[in-house]
Amino acid sequence: MVSTTISVALFLLITFLAITFSKSRMQCRIEQQKGSISPGKISAWITIIIGLLFIAMGIYTSVIMKLDQVGVLSSVFGAVVSGFMTPSLGKIHDVVWNTQYVEGTSKLFGPTLGRKRTRIKWTDIIDIGETFTGYWYLQSTGGQKIYWSYLYIGNPAFAEAIDRYCPNISLSE
Repeated sequence: MVSTTISVALFLLITFLAITFSKSRMQCRIEQQKGSISPGKISAWITIIIGLLFIAMGIYTSVIMKLDQVGVLSSVFGAVVSGFMTPSLGKIHDVVWNTQYVEGTSKLFGPTLGRKRTRIKWTDIIDIGETFTGYWYLQSTGGQKIYWSYLYIGNPAFAEAIDRYCPNISLSE
């Protein structure tokens, strides 16, 4: 019974967070001097739905099949998958830039992006790199980093901005 309650609570929490974040989403905007890119909302929704299906499968396994341990594991897996992707429905993982600075997510949380953001002046950027999980980053002279994925909608425009404002670094290195 406890595992069923936990599974239902996880399902409701992830559903609530997904709906909340999706109401604050921002589209890719590219203008001459500024722009923004964001994670693909469709892939985020698909991943969240798959996670919710695992939670539902966990509830079914616990309640109908009476396999509590399997049900809890399925529900926890679904909650982790959905939970990691839910913030991508909002603006928290977006990258925004203009002629003076670039702003974006500045921390990783395990294999995915965290919630902390930072702003770095283009003139302070000294390096570009890639994490072991496939995220790219810009690094400042003070060690700050901004992370994003090549899968972001509008990524080629951001690559052009990097080439324009940071000609001494290259994505292809």
